[in-house]
Amino acid sequence: MKRTMMKTIPLYALALCAFPTFAAPYVGVGYALGYAQQDQNIRFNEQPSSKLDPNLEDGIASLFAGYTLSPSWAIELGYRQYDLDDSHTANLGTVNQGGKDYYHSKEWDASVDAKQVYLAPVWRYQLSEKWQGQIKAGLTYTQYQASQSLDNELELITNDDIEINNRLEHQSKDHNQFGGLVSVGVAYQLMPQWFVGGDVQYQADSFAQVTAINLATRYQF
Repeated sequence: MKRTMMKTIPLYALALCAFPTFAAPYVGVGYALGYAQQDQNIRFNEQPSSKLDPNLEDGIASLFAGYTLSPSWAIELGYRQYDLDDSHTANLGTVNQGGKDYYHSKEWDASVDAKQVYLAPVWRYQLSEKWQGQIKAGLTYTQYQASQSLDNELELITNDDIEINNRLEHQSKDHNQFGGLVSVGVAYQLMPQWFVGGDVQYQADSFAQVTAINLATRYQF
């Protein structure tokens, strides 16, 4: 019995010593460009001549932190933020107001501000000594703030710095949605603790669907 325990204790000690070599926290940042589809029902009392379809213009910025549980598995918590925008301007000629001539136009605008958190397990696999493959799939919670407006604009012909704006319509509504996120990508080990890479992401819920190509870097402690 004592011999068995004496043999077992060194094995536990070895396992405890080995655990920190792969169990470690990490942090990272990312930036993605892509395409979005959203289900916002955009209706104005005075409809524009073209349909407004808010889409990604400035990309998706992200921050994330995780914990490596084993050589193959990690758990990750992240934050992503992006905006969808579209607008249409109709030039309506010139008008005289107060004895001065102005260019007259109307502008329709629709936008969606998205703030998202996600929680996802991550599976990593070695492709070579420096390259890793990665698959991530998890849950998202997104706060969408959708707004739309119609502005009547006058610009003085002789001095375009002088403008008169009058808001004719404005609506704003919040949507909070649970959804899913999945990504597939690769990472390259620049240094023992520093990785850079990219992945293809797809995020969907009942309000919006986003497909994007993401570049990211992470530092593992």
